[in-house]
Amino acid sequence: MGCNGNDAQSLAVTKLLNVLTGVGPVSATDLAIYPNPSQGNFWVRLAGTFEVNGTLSVFAADGRWVMAQAIYGQTSMIDTQGWPSGIYCVQLRLGNRISSQTVVLGR
Repeated sequence: MGCNGNDAQSLAVTKLLNVLTGVGPVSATDLAIYPNPSQGNFWVRLAGTFEVNGTLSVFAADGRWVMAQAIYGQTSMIDTQGWPSGIYCVQLRLGNRISSQTVVLGR
């Protein structure tokens, strides 16, 4: 399950948005975050044959937006300089598909 696994309200909103917009998730096997847990920067790798132009957003465990960046290839490095240790939600948007996973950052 993605970042919203323990937050019933966020999960309900995500499911509602998927129904209203027709947006389906990117397969969990198509998105890999490593190393996870991480002691610094981490990488996001996309597998599969779908388009690779999209947006990667990161949110802190309390829901605060941390960063967003455009992605244009199969692999992107996320610079975590200045981020405190914690659990972060990485959300990937590729066209009309959305996927999210958690990453643990420990310094």
